[in-house]
Amino acid sequence: MSLAVKRYVALGDSFSAGLEDDGSTPWPELTVRGLRARGERVELFNFARVNATTADVAESQLEPALELRPALVSLVCGANDVLLSVRPDYDAFEAAFDGLLGRLRGELPGATLVTATYPDPGRFADLRPRTRKRVVEGIAAANDVIRGAAETNGALCLELSEHPGVADRANVGKDGFHPSAIGHRRAAAEVLEALAHHRSPGEKECA
Repeated sequence: MSLAVKRYVALGDSFSAGLEDDGSTPWPELTVRGLRARGERVELFNFARVNATTADVAESQLEPALELRPALVSLVCGANDVLLSVRPDYDAFEAAFDGLLGRLRGELPGATLVTATYPDPGRFADLRPRTRKRVVEGIAAANDVIRGAAETNGALCLELSEHPGVADRANVGKDGFHPSAIGHRRAAAEVLEALAHHRSPGEKECA
């Protein structure tokens, strides 16, 4: 068991921030509880905000995160880049998202970086056909960007979009998109499982 306190910073949108009116505990907090149960000393700084776009993360979340010199960072954003625009600029999103992970990797070379793809919002959300098509295609395109940026920058990418559990309606809240309390718990479980089998860039393999 390490005696050092590890700082964990969560960046992104409502997927990580949680919604105040649904009473659920956001998955970053649940992840910290799980790490503490394993004997880790972890302090959480959750800078994620509802409705945040990738540009918002770069403008108001990134610098405070870097100043903390965290050992663990989660970055989950991109849905609002798609949902808040009728014609999303995917090239701009790719440059922005890759830029965020690139800054994190460049300035925190020993940190563990975690990101995730988004589940299909058209599965349960009440959307009109044309809107559904636009949103589903947009999220799929954003997920491709997230996967590519994660690979380029050495980040763990949780494939929530392809997880067998995404077909369970219990994972999402009343709006059919944001995680429910169950969804947050399952997301945290996926993060904890991934971290248990991951070695950070600065961590030496045991002899």
